[in-house]
Amino acid sequence: MARKKDLRSFKPGRNRKMDQKELIEQAKKMGANDEQTRTALNLNEEIKKYEGKSEDAMMGDLLRMAKEQKQSGELNSNKIAEFRKNVWPMLNNDQKRKMQSMLDMLEKQ
Repeated sequence: MARKKDLRSFKPGRNRKMDQKELIEQAKKMGANDEQTRTALNLNEEIKKYEGKSEDAMMGDLLRMAKEQKQSGELNSNKIAEFRKNVWPMLNNDQKRKMQSMLDMLEKQ
């Protein structure tokens, strides 16, 4: 039986960061193909940009980027719904509450 994929499995120990090699190894263990592994690496780089930022600062950045992408046609309700569908099962109840609040803000923009 294939192991269920979730975001927590990519999370390193609290006192150390997962380096690129470890991230690739973890992705391969989970059965990720090359494209999925590249996506995980890119996501890891994006996450590093936000380390140390407050939740409010990150939300501001997210809303600004979403507004730009909506104006350019890169982001729409279908893409937001697809994102929710893919990420929702990996979240705990508190994360789901925050995610829903965030998605509501994105839809209203």
